[in-house]
Amino acid sequence: MNYCGACGEKLVPEARFCGECGIAVGAWASDVRVEENRVDPLPPIRPVSPATLPPAAPPPPIQRPVGQQPSAAASSEEGTPNGVALNDMEKQSPAPALPPALARWAGPPLGTQREITVGGRTQVLEVAIVAAVHAVAALWLLIALKDVWVFIPDLVRALFADEFSFVFAWVLLIVVLVLLYVVGLLAYCAYLLFKGEPVGRGLAAVLCLTLTMLQFTQARSTSLTLIWLVSAACVAVLFLSPWARRILDRPVGFAGRPPSIVLSQTLAVSYLSLVAAMVVALLPGLRFAGDAGAGFVAFELFGGAAAATGLLAARRLSAEADRTARVLLSISIAVPAVFNLISGSGAGVATGLGIAAGVVVPLWALPDARRWFGDTGAAG
Repeated sequence: MNYCGACGEKLVPEARFCGECGIAVGAWASDVRVEENRVDPLPPIRPVSPATLPPAAPPPPIQRPVGQQPSAAASSEEGTPNGVALNDMEKQSPAPALPPALARWAGPPLGTQREITVGGRTQVLEVAIVAAVHAVAALWLLIALKDVWVFIPDLVRALFADEFSFVFAWVLLIVVLVLLYVVGLLAYCAYLLFKGEPVGRGLAAVLCLTLTMLQFTQARSTSLTLIWLVSAACVAVLFLSPWARRILDRPVGFAGRPPSIVLSQTLAVSYLSLVAAMVVALLPGLRFAGDAGAGFVAFELFGGAAAATGLLAARRLSAEADRTARVLLSISIAVPAVFNLISGSGAGVATGLGIAAGVVVPLWALPDARRWFGDTGAAG
């Protein structure tokens, strides 16, 4: 069918002019044919190789409020098929909650420590308070005994006088040295606790145990009872507070010592420091060494050397798993135990042997200590 080239109207067959616009058909006629209901087929689809496709961009990271725990399904969907790691926010998501029965022993979440900074050193608030209590107790004892310190020069001069004055002055000096030993132990305990050293907690427990024995074996007094209660409260905080336990029970730091090593160090420091105090207190007796006997002189020499060596070895174990320090500590703790076995009797011998066993057995027999020292054949 023909159409007018000017207006597009259908033309009558063999017409010479358009019936609509009058234009001559010869000038504007178009021989375009329109086929109704015709659909052109699509061109054939050519296969495309996957290697020619551009790499797909990774999906944008899913933003979630800090602290919100993602579900297991969401966590699996947030990874990419190409192994793209999760974003940093997802890596820092908190671990699943523990059952209520275990949650109270697991400690507070990371980042929730209650800390205090003193003199440029940061420490957990509970441990810092307990350390301050021990330091104040040492200072208070020094001030309370200020009248005693005035007589020390006279007591020292009396040691070189006649025998009666010597014995009297010696006894008083032993009492003074015992008090100084307690002051030093309190101050050292405060120092270790402020550093976050686990042995400091053990020494605090030893002090509390000693005060407990005095509380039930000696005549009770209001001051002694008050000191005992404060000491017990401090030990309870160190062992029960989750913030304190997170610092003092940490497996990393301070050479990563297992609990058995800390136990050996605590017993060794407590016992050998007492031996050292006894050696110093008995030094004036060397004036009558001939009457005291060879055993007295041997204890002063070997006991003093063993105490000094053992304390240095125990300190060395706080830095690293030193096998030489383990041997020296074992020998040092055995020396006073042997002297006690030879010259002592009854409860004293049992106490000395028990403490020596409490130091040596954890160092050599317990699996966690043997692994820490790298012994051949250690389990685990």
